[in-house]
Amino acid sequence: MEVSTNTEQVFSRLREWGCDVSGGLERFLEDEDLYIRCLKRFSHDPALINLQEYVKDENWKGAYEIAHSFKGSSGTLNLTPLYTASNELTSMLNGDYAPDKDKVDEQVKKLTGLYSDYCHAVGR
Repeated sequence: MEVSTNTEQVFSRLREWGCDVSGGLERFLEDEDLYIRCLKRFSHDPALINLQEYVKDENWKGAYEIAHSFKGSSGTLNLTPLYTASNELTSMLNGDYAPDKDKVDEQVKKLTGLYSDYCHAVGR
């Protein structure tokens, strides 16, 4: 019973945060245990650390690839705030030109803050 209560608490916090939990569960064929495992695994994703390093080194191609992957993962899990922020970042990094580093830094900072909020919501 405790697992079920914990699951509902996580789902409730994610809904309050703006996530489409119902859509996520639908995507995972209503398998709450699998969805929770994937949510928790995503809370240990090292992508943002790598992203920060690529941005620091102005490796725009590498930064784009990580941001794009992060966008896909957050979209699959229906983590709307993270998906939206990572989508904005991929738009900034898309193309064969150097983006405005200050704007990219600002967006990475925003994404990192949202990810911290997410980790808190899933109990990490």
